[in-house]
Amino acid sequence: MDFSLESFDLGPTNQPICDKCTYRWLIANFKELGQYSDANECYYIYRKSIRPDIDDWRGVNISILVDIFVDRFLDFTCGYGVRPLQPIKSGGIIVLLFGAIFCLLSETETLLIDLLAFLAYIIKHPIQPIAFFSFTRYLNKIYLFIKKIPTSLKAIFKYVEYSLRIFTFQSHELRLSSGYIFKFFELVEGVLGLIIFGLFITTLSNMMAF
Repeated sequence: MDFSLESFDLGPTNQPICDKCTYRWLIANFKELGQYSDANECYYIYRKSIRPDIDDWRGVNISILVDIFVDRFLDFTCGYGVRPLQPIKSGGIIVLLFGAIFCLLSETETLLIDLLAFLAYIIKHPIQPIAFFSFTRYLNKIYLFIKKIPTSLKAIFKYVEYSLRIFTFQSHELRLSSGYIFKFFELVEGVLGLIIFGLFITTLSNMMAF
């Protein structure tokens, strides 16, 4: 008799429809039979079947939101500890995302600070003619900024490489920016890199334990 995950009746989501006890029984039996890939897939489906969700926003609190965030984060970063390639995929996405953020910040950080200062000036001096003159000069700044947006692959690669260095804890003596916003995103990516690396090691250990 063929006893595998594919031998079960699949629902409309291409997943076996079982209750919690049945999932756990299947996982234990797959492990006993040495079918670890089926056991891991069954565990992944089981975790998705019990994942917290929001059916009624009226009863939402911080605890529920934290549970949902942690659950989705574990699914995205390591596939609940049974998909060793997931940390590599999620890490690649994060590196590209932060590379784009660094690319934008390095070009727009000064401009953003100037924009906030200019808006504050307009609020304090809404009638003075100098504001209109400053606005014209600011539009010229925006035009010059648009011209500076990196379009070559080499320039974009520089920011992605910088992001990869931060994500993988490599030294980067040359800082692309010294602004606080830039440093904040560097810190966030570094922490994410540390967490995903730990989840990757944990997932590999979990797979090698079978």
